[in-house]
Amino acid sequence: MKYFIVFFITFSSLADDISHLSLAKPVKKLLQEVGDLSTLNHSMSCFDECPLRNEGKEVDPKNIKYHVKDYIFGKSCEMIKQKMFALSPQELWRGTSKFDLIYRQDRQELFDKTQKESPIEGDIIFLNLQLKFDLLLGFGKKIPVAFRLIDFDQNKDVLSFSYLQNNQTKGMQKVSFISSYQKLDMCRVRHETKYWSGKKLRDKLYGPQHEKLMDDFYSKFSEKLLEE
Repeated sequence: MKYFIVFFITFSSLADDISHLSLAKPVKKLLQEVGDLSTLNHSMSCFDECPLRNEGKEVDPKNIKYHVKDYIFGKSCEMIKQKMFALSPQELWRGTSKFDLIYRQDRQELFDKTQKESPIEGDIIFLNLQLKFDLLLGFGKKIPVAFRLIDFDQNKDVLSFSYLQNNQTKGMQKVSFISSYQKLDMCRVRHETKYWSGKKLRDKLYGPQHEKLMDDFYSKFSEKLLEE
């Protein structure tokens, strides 16, 4: 039987106690800057009709950027979803987007990358991203990003997660599993993103960088599918 250590930390002492966790430096720095994790909030509640909020104010929809890309898999959508949910966060985000931490806000629980905890709907996920053209974005080689799992249910054909208000870029991503009517053993995974940072250069560079991260994520996922 496996035993996992769960860190129960009060919000007031969280910034001091994260030294006990195995964290990447960028994620640790982000947590220290936030301090009280109870203040973390997502920037969008749904993908299609909900407004994007920045500091409590709605962002003009005309200024929100949109990105979409499809990925085709030679397996049924049910098999794709089953595999995706069966993988640990460490296995799912193991490329240029590396898993670092789960924060279960309602229970004040933290699970770092040394633990095999499966994320659930409502969890906040912290990743450590590696960008190739980071100097243009004004970041180092590795940057932290955090998002909340809004829709995260294996029985649904749509998953969604929202960037936090603390992120430089706000917005939401939606993943749709679309079955082929011609072939039962084929699934189209459509990955859509709405994003906004309030900075034209950052928004312009975000799309290409985001697509590279997505391509790497689905490439690594395809490798896991081939292991079966």
